[in-house]
Amino acid sequence: SHVVGWRRPHPRRAAVIALDSPVDLLTSALDGDVPAILEVTVISAFGAGAVLAARGMLRDEEPLVVLVPPVRAPIVDKVCVEVDLGDDGEPKGLTRLFFRRLLPRSELLQLQLRVPLGLLIEENEETGHIVVTGALPGYGALGQVEVGDVIRALSCYAEVVSGAPMWQQVTSGTPMGTRALKRLAFTTEGATFSDVRAAIASHRIDDGGDGRVSLVIERAVNATTPLREEAPARLEPLAAVIANDLKLPTGGGLEAELQRLSPAERVRALLSRRGAGEE
Repeated sequence: SHVVGWRRPHPRRAAVIALDSPVDLLTSALDGDVPAILEVTVISAFGAGAVLAARGMLRDEEPLVVLVPPVRAPIVDKVCVEVDLGDDGEPKGLTRLFFRRLLPRSELLQLQLRVPLGLLIEENEETGHIVVTGALPGYGALGQVEVGDVIRALSCYAEVVSGAPMWQQVTSGTPMGTRALKRLAFTTEGATFSDVRAAIASHRIDDGGDGRVSLVIERAVNATTPLREEAPARLEPLAAVIANDLKLPTGGGLEAELQRLSPAERVRALLSRRGAGEE
């Protein structure tokens, strides 16, 4: 018998297929190589189909809309307006008025108008605001006010006791100073139609006024109109208030009265005043 020798076969290595680069493939196709031409044709067909499919998917999707909110100026809730009352004002010069807005988006304006104004106003029954309804041709308010403006404050002339400093008013217990016709700042919060009409009429020169009305109005502003820069409400420093008050002369003959009374008489007068107040 013959013994056939068996030898384990060597494992075969996987064949490595060399892939041509895209440049080599195109070069072979241009040279007329038929397999290369077919391969290029198949790749081009698959690429065109993929592009068409991607375009179809984009058309089916809804466009993405990004809403960017408009940039708006910050609205100050409480605003300070300085009104110049002049030399005949009480107090003299600038006085500060503080307002909270009545309208959702608005600005506060100060107007200087000559009388007669020809201003048409009405008192809103629901809100109680004094609202402008128009202006007569040929008068001071024409072209300065708009329909819907809310009158927030105005100047007026009235007889008041003034001239004495604040410390004297507080310590005296009674009004001190001189009674005189003065220019005041009059806010319309809680005021009626008759109150505002009387305040405007008080500026007539025949009645002692100067013929000039300071008017503070609140005007509605739409969303596309930029707001004016307005000063936030800030109280005047206490030191400034005290310094200005100390500059005022004492009124009512207080200095002469103090010089005329002895210390004992001043004490008796003070105690008698307190006792009368307690009764």
